[in-house]
Amino acid sequence: MQAQKFTYQYHQPPEYHFSLDSVELAYRAAVEIEKEKLKNLKVLDLCSGCGVIGFDFHFYQDQIKELHFLEIQKNEYEKDFQKNLALVRSAKTGSPTQYFSHWINYAHVSRHFAPESFDLILANPPYFEKDQGKHSPSLFKNRCRFYWDSDFPSLVDSILFLLKPGGQCLLLLRPLSNHGKDLNLILEQKCRDFSGPQIELKVLGSIRGTQLLQIKKMI
Repeated sequence: MQAQKFTYQYHQPPEYHFSLDSVELAYRAAVEIEKEKLKNLKVLDLCSGCGVIGFDFHFYQDQIKELHFLEIQKNEYEKDFQKNLALVRSAKTGSPTQYFSHWINYAHVSRHFAPESFDLILANPPYFEKDQGKHSPSLFKNRCRFYWDSDFPSLVDSILFLLKPGGQCLLLLRPLSNHGKDLNLILEQKCRDFSGPQIELKVLGSIRGTQLLQIKKMI
């Protein structure tokens, strides 16, 4: 696998730029997948924005059958997403990967996808609940930073619904225990209560102070 960590010059909205967390998550995910030598992957970039995580992961990993992007803010992101898609397609000439964009709320995935659809989910979701921190006058920025249209438990439900047995999600998560709420505990409880295959949780480390978690659905 190539060692380079900074890849394409992505297009992005002037009002809100992706962080280094996203490109580091893509690289760490590629390292994990390389270890397991998985092929013909169906991959979802969840809360994808303009597609940076999914496209950057694809820079390192060619064994992708389908690459999907799910984002609620179509008006704000679609123009830049399409530019980034064109950039990646021109760089990946001959790649068999198919690309799909879904402009929906992740809480509604069961209306749009069959259960157990993805081998790998990459997620750098909002970090804060609505009541934690100062809001911006911009609804766009608020949706990027806060669980504005849904909530963290619904995010976990969506991940568990979409993962194939043997599949995994790499999730960036701030526990928020200093705000009086521990999202790790919510995640652990959701995984214990899941009615399907056993769910294994593992902390893979951190990225710039944010936990990197692996959620794996066992076979």
